[in-house]
Amino acid sequence: MWVYLLGTLLYVVLTYLFYQVKTRKDKFNSKIMYKISYAFLFLASIAPLTLIAGLRYNVGTDYMHTYAPHFRDIFVETDEIFYNEVLFVYVNELLHLITANDVILFMFMASVFSVFMQLTIIKLSPSWWMSAFLVVFSNMFFVSLNQSRQMMCVAILAYAASFIHEKKVLPFLFWTLFATLFHYASLVLLPFYFIINFKYFRKYALAIFLAVFALMPVITLGVEKLTLMTKYKYYFLDPFYNRDQSILPYFISSFTVEVAGILWYPKMKNKFGSLAFSMLVINGFATLIAYAGFYIRIPELMARTYMLFAFSQVILVPIIILSEDNKWIRLGLFAALMGVEVYASLFVILVQHHHEILPYDWVFNR
Repeated sequence: MWVYLLGTLLYVVLTYLFYQVKTRKDKFNSKIMYKISYAFLFLASIAPLTLIAGLRYNVGTDYMHTYAPHFRDIFVETDEIFYNEVLFVYVNELLHLITANDVILFMFMASVFSVFMQLTIIKLSPSWWMSAFLVVFSNMFFVSLNQSRQMMCVAILAYAASFIHEKKVLPFLFWTLFATLFHYASLVLLPFYFIINFKYFRKYALAIFLAVFALMPVITLGVEKLTLMTKYKYYFLDPFYNRDQSILPYFISSFTVEVAGILWYPKMKNKFGSLAFSMLVINGFATLIAYAGFYIRIPELMARTYMLFAFSQVILVPIIILSEDNKWIRLGLFAALMGVEVYASLFVILVQHHHEILPYDWVFNR
């Protein structure tokens, strides 16, 4: 665990220094020196998590179950279809032509995840270091060590979501569809641009959220019956997936953040405008997914779905905290929201042992 803690510390500190450079542009003697410093600290800030993820060995359930063997056999003729997404297949083939060492694939996925999460933080977050901390302790980074392909796409989706409140549909569509070429699940974000920017939705958003919350037992029953008619029915029929567990830690963190966001929304709206609303809606949907996990008790399926939207907490939590002007209330918000995020993340990793990311091992030791 010390590797993750040290990596998080370095990531947070370097991201904080990166922010200091960004806000002190006028202190540099020339634009060239500023650009060099900016580029250096961008790369330095993403390096800790990228190296930890890219240079790991047999860390994460899908490391040996999926990615490593499929990469090694990408050119072997077989009836088994490794991946349906064409761009991810091409990436595997291209990287394999460079080297047959599967480390190159993990470095690629880790780099994409880190770059797009950092781009999202730069563009949206009012507190870069807080968001950097939450990249790890909203569980995004830990999950990326297992579900690497999906979380790489989630990072791209987070960047795509940055265009929702700006009402820039073309870049939103471009990055969402780009992510889809790596993982079809990325399509789930598409409707949110139109939902969030629909003027009547903003007026009735809270009522809709409460109505869906109340009707969740009926909704999940319908979802289960529909899923049993698709290729994903194995989630319900295979005992490996159907473990009769909820995703309670995720519900606790997302629900706590959502309630705080609703209570502080007037202040958030005043300081951060439509960005606050878009992140609140996306986290609200993550909360509903986590709540649905009480009825569809398949942690693998529900956690994967939840993580498609949980990126919003990386931006929403700092927005909530910094919307409060009273320093003591702000400190209380910080302690409460960060505390619940850390609790949920560590409970999933240390108590439930999900994702199998412990113990950590470097690729140099194989």
